[in-house]
Amino acid sequence: MPASERERIAAEMEGALRRHVMDAWFPRCLAAQRGGYLCNFDRKWRPGSHQPILLEFQARQTRTAARLALACPQDGGWAEYALHGFRFLRDVMWDAELGGWYWRMDSANQPGAGATKHAHSGAYATQACALVYQATGESAALELAQEAFAWYDRYAHHPQSPGYDGWLRRDGRVIRSIEDVPAGTPSAEDPLGHGIGLKDVNTNGDWFEALSDFWLAAPSRKLEERLRELGELYLSELTNAAGEIHYAFHRDWSVQPGAERFGYSFQGAKRLAREGLPLADALAARERAGRLVEHANRMAPLPSGGYRYAGPAGPPRALEGQGLSVRKTTWWVQFEALPALALVAMGRAPADGWAAGEALSKHWAWVRREMFDHQYGGVYDAAPRDLRPWRRPLRGLRGGWALRKGDEWKDASHETDSLLEAIALLRA
Repeated sequence: MPASERERIAAEMEGALRRHVMDAWFPRCLAAQRGGYLCNFDRKWRPGSHQPILLEFQARQTRTAARLALACPQDGGWAEYALHGFRFLRDVMWDAELGGWYWRMDSANQPGAGATKHAHSGAYATQACALVYQATGESAALELAQEAFAWYDRYAHHPQSPGYDGWLRRDGRVIRSIEDVPAGTPSAEDPLGHGIGLKDVNTNGDWFEALSDFWLAAPSRKLEERLRELGELYLSELTNAAGEIHYAFHRDWSVQPGAERFGYSFQGAKRLAREGLPLADALAARERAGRLVEHANRMAPLPSGGYRYAGPAGPPRALEGQGLSVRKTTWWVQFEALPALALVAMGRAPADGWAAGEALSKHWAWVRREMFDHQYGGVYDAAPRDLRPWRRPLRGLRGGWALRKGDEWKDASHETDSLLEAIALLRA
């Protein structure tokens, strides 16, 4: 990939990060009175009247501010935005009596969803605290990250089985069946949408990334031990040598069959290829990263551009005339593809002769054209072409919430992480 092309893309990414993430989200997302961050915004960045409090959003938005504080140390505002989020995680969402974070709060800042906790959002909150410490030097953030890691490692991790369980009761007991779900929980389904008691690549992949950031900020023997375990889990269970990725697993780590979700392929690649981690076999990890990107880039592209959310790992793409793919161009999948493609294009992950640089240039051009709102700023939940014709914008008269910029599951973290990582890779 020519140096001039790399620099052109990196400069365009810098401009997009400033306009569509930094200036779009901050400081308008800060909830001054309640604490934490607001999540619901329509296309024109008008806040919604309903502002749910989900740990994943609060933690990832805190993580975003901390990453930007590290990337822009001359701008002290980002450090304060990160500390604002940290204080909410510590003072409101952390269970000061029993430990762990509530995964959902009600409008009065009281525990919701039966006071349950989830290791998936717990990973993000632990990571956020570690990054706040790295960005600001706030010792209380490091202390809370250490306490949180110890709590989830005690209750969600079991010595006889690698990796982490997901859904937990307030006291840390793992929810393995419908009988374990406490009263007050609105759904008898794991918050991540799969069956109760299953393990998943989402939770364990996010713990791998969270502990990677934690270890780089404040290394310890226990963190190193867990990183090695999760790195090996990526190679032995979560993915295979063909570059395919699995989502849900039974307790013995046997796979629950299902469609591949290609965003996790791109995420897994950049996690496995990250430099400086104490993995047992860094070379095998980089090789697997290359396989993941190559396979996803072969199976996930849509004819009109972008990557499908999910689909089969190979032919056929349809059975009995029914398609097997989820064609939605979900925003986080499109952004996670950028640093993954850059890894291969820059030679950080091996490739079998396919043109990763060309794929990156093409995908970035599509992202710039389809995923950014060039009128109001920000990133769409999905490309507007995915909307039904009667829901598409019409001279500003409709599309306000159909083209929303934020909700309780859509924060600014994927685009921030991906653009920063891709820029760093392109500039070596």
